[in-house]
Amino acid sequence: MNDKLLRVLIVEDSEDDTRLLIRALEKGGYSPLYERVETFSAMEKSLKENHWDIILCDYKMPNFSGPSAIAVLKEANIDIPLIIVSGIIGGEDVAVECMRLGAQDYVSKNNYSRLCSAIARELEDAETIRKQKQMEEKLYQEQQRFKALVEHSSDIIVVINCEGIITYINPAIEKVLGFKVEERIGAGGFELIHPDDLKSLTDKFDTLVKSITPLILQSEMRLRHKDGTWRILEAVGSNLITNNVVEAVIVNYRDVTWRKQAEQALKETHLKFRTIFESASDGIIILNVGSRMFSDVNAKICSMLGYTKEELLKKCISDIHPPEFLPYAIDQMEKQIRNEILIAKNIPMMKKDKSVCFADISASTVTFSGEKYLVSRFRDITDRKIAEDALRESERKYQELSIIDDLTKLYNSRHFYDQLKKEIERSNRYNQPLTLMLLDLDRFKEFNDKYGHIEGDNILSQISQVIKRCLRETDSAYRYGGEEFTIILPMTTEKEGFTTAKRIRNEIKKEAFYPVIGQKVHITFSIGLAQYNFKEEMKAFVHRVDQLMYQVKKYGRDGICVNNNVSDNLRDKD
Repeated sequence: MNDKLLRVLIVEDSEDDTRLLIRALEKGGYSPLYERVETFSAMEKSLKENHWDIILCDYKMPNFSGPSAIAVLKEANIDIPLIIVSGIIGGEDVAVECMRLGAQDYVSKNNYSRLCSAIARELEDAETIRKQKQMEEKLYQEQQRFKALVEHSSDIIVVINCEGIITYINPAIEKVLGFKVEERIGAGGFELIHPDDLKSLTDKFDTLVKSITPLILQSEMRLRHKDGTWRILEAVGSNLITNNVVEAVIVNYRDVTWRKQAEQALKETHLKFRTIFESASDGIIILNVGSRMFSDVNAKICSMLGYTKEELLKKCISDIHPPEFLPYAIDQMEKQIRNEILIAKNIPMMKKDKSVCFADISASTVTFSGEKYLVSRFRDITDRKIAEDALRESERKYQELSIIDDLTKLYNSRHFYDQLKKEIERSNRYNQPLTLMLLDLDRFKEFNDKYGHIEGDNILSQISQVIKRCLRETDSAYRYGGEEFTIILPMTTEKEGFTTAKRIRNEIKKEAFYPVIGQKVHITFSIGLAQYNFKEEMKAFVHRVDQLMYQVKKYGRDGICVNNNVSDNLRDKD
């Protein structure tokens, strides 16, 4: 059998007596982990720094004593059993004194045979006390949680004793009925009830009070607000039973005034509904939520979809929407049934002849004779949608024209900054690489001076097409200004960008340029290239790449300058 680990603090001045104690513990089946102290400060320090299962303390020592050790333990406010182990002859008075001061037991050094049983008993008692405290703490936490739920409930919660007097009411009373809590504690539980509802409720109260089994009763009543108006509340009452005796009745009140008023208004509105329904300029379908079948349709929806009323009433939701849009249409309808949305916009509708029109569908649920219905109004927006689509297409073309350079058909510099800003934000957010390239035609002014601006424009246009051929779908090229071009390379490292730059440079060298018939000229670029640094400002990033391009210009043009680890520039020349 394995020995039981025992963490023991020994308050003893004698090392010999300590060894005897340890031997007794080992003989009793314990594996002691111990520390010996013999002064006030040493014990105080040990209690702060270690966790002990039990304290074995001599009664009298040169610099310390059992009563002093008990005082140190009390001051530390730690629940550890303390047993006095003393060699004083006739120690009954000592035992009584120590037990009075707070020791759990007294064992004579002449009778170590009783030590282990005393320790086992005290450890068991300590564990029992610990579990009891845990239970008490858990109970306290549950009580506090329950109290918080009750105190912050939006429903009124009332405890009424068997004499009909309110003994507790939560703060919701003020929000619902305008009374402060202190105004209703001690008041009669039936004082605010409408006279016409009083008898029914007192009868139910009597039933709850007289029942010796748990019982829950529901009611609806009118209660008087402090301002004199009447509020409609739903109530759920239950009897609180202890030892087969009803102590009180707990009632939960919920304000349903608004709901009841809405139901009444709905009934009144229903009388007018048929006239509005038949003469409405929008199409209307009433759908039975339970069966998902059409319950009623008006003339407008019939003409909109090309059915007779009899034909349409035999249809269901899947018959009036194109198959490819049916899942979306059903999803929107279900959200309307759950009151998550009021209007479903731009819903495709399928006519009897299979042609498609579009409608905005506004819907709400109502209840008739216990059945739930969805009343949907279909506003034909087909003409409007055609006009909107035409407008969007026009705007798209205009937008495209506003961001495209007329000469090169590349994006312009305004769009470059918009896109670079987005790519920088994406790079920072997802920690993705981003590389920027800036290309400048070498000696372009000399070319223009020699061959004219028309040929210069032709060269720019031809070069733009070469650049576009060298890029991936995710890359984008821009005419930055004059003879300068920029290229944004998303999700691209500096090394990968360098490969792209070389490809462009090689393709440009292969391209034939003939400003004059029979006269071939060579075009070269100075290219600056750098990878974006995390959180770098856009202006600084562009400037850094621009400076790299000028490094190529400085060292003879026709090359690529790469920013390697910010400060290490590498120029590639064939």
